[in-house]
Amino acid sequence: MKKFFIALFFLLLLTGCTLNFDLKSNENETKMYETKLNNGKISIYLNKETRGFNLSYFKKSGNKWKIASSVEIGPATLNKNWAISSDTKPYLYFGTVSDPQEKIIVGSNDATQVKVNNINFWYYVDFKATKNLSIYQVINGKKILIQP
Repeated sequence: MKKFFIALFFLLLLTGCTLNFDLKSNENETKMYETKLNNGKISIYLNKETRGFNLSYFKKSGNKWKIASSVEIGPATLNKNWAISSDTKPYLYFGTVSDPQEKIIVGSNDATQVKVNNINFWYYVDFKATKNLSIYQVINGKKILIQP
C-alpha cells in the first residue's frame, strides 16, 4: 500500500510540473493570427521573451497540435525583416513590409499578406520542401530580388 501512495505522489508531482511548464510557455506567447492550411494550421504570435514574431505551422498529433516547423523574425520596429526556416518540412518564408501595397513573391508564387496590430506580415509555406526559393518584392510594378 505504501508503494502505491509513493507511486501516486510521483505521478501527481510529474503532472504538476508538466502543467506548470505549459502555463509558462503560454505566458511568453501572444497569438496574433491563425488560419487553417493543408490539414494543419498557421499561427503568427509574439514571443515576449525575444520580442520577435514567430510563424509556426502546426499539425495535429492525436488530440494535440504540435509544431511541425517554425521561424522567427526580430522585433517589428524594422521596416523590412524576413527569415526562412530551413530545419524541417514544410519550409516557411516569413517577413514584414512597411507598405501593404508592396507585393512579395516567393519562387513564382504570391506570398500571403495579413495585417495584424498595424504590422504588415507576409508568409509562404513550401510543402514541396524546395530550399532557398528566391524572394522578390514588387514596388510600383518593379520586381526587386531580395533573396537570391
